[in-house]
Amino acid sequence: MKQRYRKLFEEYLNGTVTPEEAEMVLGWLNTDEGKSYFNQQFRKDFYSPNVSVNDEGASEESYRQIRKRITVSKGSESFDRMKWMAFAAVLLLGFLISFFAYSIQENGEFKSVENTTLVYSTNTYEQRVLSLNDGSKIRLNSGASIEVPEYFSGDERRVKLTGEAFFQIQSNENKPFIVQAGETDIRVLGTEFSVKSNDQSNFVLVAVTEGAVSFGIHNSVDGRIQLTKNRVGIFDKSRNEFIKEQHLADNYLSWMHGRILFEKTNFEDAARQLSHIYDIPHVLLNDELKELRLTAELSGLTPEEVAQTIAYSLEIEVSIEDGVVYWSS
Repeated sequence: MKQRYRKLFEEYLNGTVTPEEAEMVLGWLNTDEGKSYFNQQFRKDFYSPNVSVNDEGASEESYRQIRKRITVSKGSESFDRMKWMAFAAVLLLGFLISFFAYSIQENGEFKSVENTTLVYSTNTYEQRVLSLNDGSKIRLNSGASIEVPEYFSGDERRVKLTGEAFFQIQSNENKPFIVQAGETDIRVLGTEFSVKSNDQSNFVLVAVTEGAVSFGIHNSVDGRIQLTKNRVGIFDKSRNEFIKEQHLADNYLSWMHGRILFEKTNFEDAARQLSHIYDIPHVLLNDELKELRLTAELSGLTPEEVAQTIAYSLEIEVSIEDGVVYWSS
């Protein structure tokens, strides 16, 4: 019986049911079983906030298919048929109004649709772009995962990140966007920034390319730091300390575009940036190295090739032992 009603519902949307069958469909949609089925279809078609890079446009295609299913071809219908379909559309509209009245709270938030958490992740050599239903975009670096609610409800937009990702957030002053990364969180209204956080590293890093963010301990208002364009915030887990630095934030997006740029950069600072970018400690064995200035544009190189290129440019020595880069004069 259940399958019969579901089949009739599809035929109803396609405009191929009789008046008697339409009345059966509408009656069924008013039962608990029918409401549950419509609820599931509604969620499937309209509450998928994120799509991977290979699924760009999936939401638009879903919308087009729905429109196609409920559009009646005027050239192939008789006048009586068209009149009946208009009547059936009015009946369905009445049901939809009842459904939404049941589903929507006074503040406009859906309450009858269960808001589940979706988890997106990437493999070792994979990147993925997620498009959220608020217009924001998230690009996950390899080996990252993010938890996103099926739709944003309440007075905030909150996600939970493990790994590295770049965020392009649509502005909404009434609903801030919050990225939870380890024991920290990043709060924004609308901006572009990257976040790097994983269990293996001893830090959480935030680099802002546009706008401003607030960076601090998760759910705490004390001790937060404000970061603007080309400001980098680092939370040192071992010291429980927040550090603010001024760097070219674009360097921390090298995993996206493959480019690192230094312009008369103090070498100690450059080595620290490389440590954070590649998750590989860089150690300066001689104090005089701190006074060197590095100017370089490094594109499409592995971490080892970057180190060798810098060593050749500055006429210094570099070695890599047990996952640590050592620099010497």
